[in-house]
Amino acid sequence: MNRIFVSIQTGPAAEACESETFSGTVLEAFSAELPDFCTQFAARVLEHRGKEGLDVSIVLCDDAFIADLNSMYRQKDGPTDVLSFEQGESYVSADGVKRILAGDIVIALPSVQANAGAFGVAFTEELQRVIVHGLLHLDGMDHATNEPAEAMLQLQEQLLKELN
Repeated sequence: MNRIFVSIQTGPAAEACESETFSGTVLEAFSAELPDFCTQFAARVLEHRGKEGLDVSIVLCDDAFIADLNSMYRQKDGPTDVLSFEQGESYVSADGVKRILAGDIVIALPSVQANAGAFGVAFTEELQRVIVHGLLHLDGMDHATNEPAEAMLQLQEQLLKELN
């Protein structure tokens, strides 16, 4: 069994941006359902790919939070839609089961919403896309560009089709 932990980043950055980032948007209406939506979809992706015994953390955040991480870890200015931090450490749980701490996926909801609008897709479809993207990175995959011909991005789109 895989375990997916979803949290919503809160703090000064989220509070300062709350009214302009989330109010009156699809995010505000959907926010109460987001953790369950992300948990269930990530679990489906992992099951579909035959992955077992993984612990994955998904952090839902605002653009300011992910921009700080993007600067700190990738030396890139500004927000991005998703960042993944692969850990891949094995451990034995309290009940004696071998598990893998796969890593963390950080998703900036306002960027996901903006991308959905730019690409003409539903917010939920774009959210699924970045969840798949993050999980593929945690599985060791990478891409040099964002060109659709990239093997990882082709697999991402194939998984989205198979799961929807």
